[in-house]
Amino acid sequence: MEFDVLPVLHMQSVPLSNPPCFSTLKTSTSSHSYSIQCTDSLSTFSQTVAGTTSFFSCSSTPGVIFKMARGNETLFYQQVSEFPRLQSLVPKYYGTITLPTSSNPSTEYLVLEDLTHGLIKPCIMDVKLGIVHHDILTTAPSDSYICTSKYKTATELGFCVSGMKVYVSDRYEAKTTEYGRKLTSETVHEALAFFFANRKNVITESITRLQSIKKYFEEKPPFQMRSSSLLFVYDAEDEKRRVDVKIIDHAHAQLYSAVLPAGTPQPYDEYGYIKGLTNILSILEGLTKN
Repeated sequence: MEFDVLPVLHMQSVPLSNPPCFSTLKTSTSSHSYSIQCTDSLSTFSQTVAGTTSFFSCSSTPGVIFKMARGNETLFYQQVSEFPRLQSLVPKYYGTITLPTSSNPSTEYLVLEDLTHGLIKPCIMDVKLGIVHHDILTTAPSDSYICTSKYKTATELGFCVSGMKVYVSDRYEAKTTEYGRKLTSETVHEALAFFFANRKNVITESITRLQSIKKYFEEKPPFQMRSSSLLFVYDAEDEKRRVDVKIIDHAHAQLYSAVLPAGTPQPYDEYGYIKGLTNILSILEGLTKN
């Protein structure tokens, strides 16, 4: 399913405990209107490797996923349309819907691009960027937001591997967050090599995308970001089908204009994103030589 607009979707609430059918979802913008049909029940989206956020998909609505909205993420996606360059580096956003859950009768979900859509044997890896992963608004961050206390590579390298799923030897192998927490600055090279599995085209394409992301952060980006991740995606069936790297998880993103007092210089690489990207690129460039 392809969209060329950024609509805001609204839907009547349906209980997740029953087979929910969207029926026809009518949307419109100032210049476009169309309908999306979901005649099957929502099911848990299986192509995830890290985090605790709920994701759902609908088999009759391919190409999109439904992610529980948290923090500033809805506002981020609404604002990002004003920044086309950043918009090209994150998943496509199609609006929001409201669904009831066991704990909240009106829970907001983001409708986002499914980056694995169309892949036969999708391989995915979540790499969290930066050296500090607590909420921007928290002065005394809880342990649940501190990556530096759980991942050995975060402070030294500026990134940590949160999880991966890769197709090797005719089966999937998954690496969890516990695996990522045990990695060191030496063994993380082996983890990345395991994910890319000597697929040189995938590595080369990923390097190209990472260079674009790194350049964006080097040129004073409009958003202050913490605890976002890079999602690496490729197809083990055909590594030339599509290779992608997108910035995901924007619950803690805020415009610098809303954070810094007027006239305050914007800090350079405030939370180590450039450091992390530089080190990931160095490792991948080493893989191409080996």
